[in-house]
Amino acid sequence: MFDKPESKCEKGQKGYASRRPKESVVIRVFRALKRHRHRARKNESQSQANERALTKWTRWVSLFTGALVIVSAVTAWIFEGQLHAMRDQLNVSEREARIRLRSYVTIAAVRSPLEIGKPLTATVIVGAGGQTPATNVQASGHIGSKPFPLRDGDIIIDAPGKEANSISLNPGDRITLPSVTAPINQAAVDLLKSGQAQRFYMWGRITYRDVFGCHRWQNYCFRVNDANGSNPADIDPCTKYNDAEGAPGACPSN
Repeated sequence: MFDKPESKCEKGQKGYASRRPKESVVIRVFRALKRHRHRARKNESQSQANERALTKWTRWVSLFTGALVIVSAVTAWIFEGQLHAMRDQLNVSEREARIRLRSYVTIAAVRSPLEIGKPLTATVIVGAGGQTPATNVQASGHIGSKPFPLRDGDIIIDAPGKEANSISLNPGDRITLPSVTAPINQAAVDLLKSGQAQRFYMWGRITYRDVFGCHRWQNYCFRVNDANGSNPADIDPCTKYNDAEGAPGACPSN
């Protein structure tokens, strides 16, 4: 009816059987080192993975930055070329506008017949051309007998002096500049007829400013061709000394 009480020996044997045996210190240290090594390897693997990812992204960022620099350089080069083209086109347009809108002068000449005892009167006719006025128009003019054909230095073109009158000419306006020699004597006529070694010449310079403020000039030179000088219409430009200030679009300095 009653259970038999366990003896102390049986209780000790049962407790010893349920109790785990204690590990030695060496084993516990070994296992701790193993766990530490495992955690270190795990942390190292994660760090290496992070470094590889960072290196990869750094490489891609570097490639993207290099491509962006190349694209920016190409874009800047294209823009610079377009800017130069626009600047050149603007300069061409400005030159064309100057050529089209600036003022010009035209020069012609008439004369009286050569008559003994009378002076030779030569009249230079200056006309304003172009589409805008010519301002500060001044002139210098001369007339006289010179060798034929002209040699270098026979005629000197001088600019108008400070005492020269100044006027403005609108397109289509004309002015006349007469020059008169001393009365023609027989010796002068004989010299003209003798081998045609001498001719009468008219020469000078017209200066003016255009609407762009450019100081311009036009030289002129005419000669009487017929030995007798009886035909006033027989007057031609010289083969030289009829030069202008340069290209039509130029703007010479003052």
